[in-house]
Amino acid sequence: MTYYKYMKKNHGLRALNYGTFRIGTLYEFQNIEKHGESIGDLNEGRKHIQNDPREQYDYCTPGGAPEFVRSFVNAPNLNNVSIQRCTFTNTYVSPNLYLFCLTDVLSTTMMEAFEADLVLKIEDINAFGKALNTSLRKKGNVKPAFESVRCKYINRSSHYSAFTDTHPAHIKDPSYKYQSEIRLIWTPRKEPIMPEIITSKAARKYCTLVDHDELQQLYDAPRKLL
Repeated sequence: MTYYKYMKKNHGLRALNYGTFRIGTLYEFQNIEKHGESIGDLNEGRKHIQNDPREQYDYCTPGGAPEFVRSFVNAPNLNNVSIQRCTFTNTYVSPNLYLFCLTDVLSTTMMEAFEADLVLKIEDINAFGKALNTSLRKKGNVKPAFESVRCKYINRSSHYSAFTDTHPAHIKDPSYKYQSEIRLIWTPRKEPIMPEIITSKAARKYCTLVDHDELQQLYDAPRKLL
């Protein structure tokens, strides 16, 4: 499968010519003022599990209070406890992580959303990721393994009955679904962390420039509504 990286011209040419890549962080995407609404997300790295405040819980009845609610109100010896019109929320927050984001979509919508001047094409994401990993590990603050994850476009808040173990860093709001994002993720050995600039001539070998004709065909094609 082919993957793409939307970039400003100067950053893209540095990647192609010198193998210079920027490895971002999860938390920096919380800065909407810096990245804009197409890239930034204030809730990046978080998910919330909660009840429905319309539900009523009766501790007198076996099973009348689910385990999720009991984790907030533990009343094992009180037979006359009932709860209603209350909201309970557990928020799960990911630690900060190193990220390199890609997509498998080539479109004018993406070009415009990311205000990109050029697009890199990456054919072998595993080999590319391993090459980045080798260079990033030389910085000394990442654990040896990295993972390649396709984002799940689901609501960050869900009912406790629909709880899943999806990592908060793998979740994006459904409004971003058109981006079809794949993340290369590294876990730092210690925090805080900042974005890293790395040089990897090995990673550069897996990158080519989407040529002008291919991009022009996108702009000449009928526009599709999201």
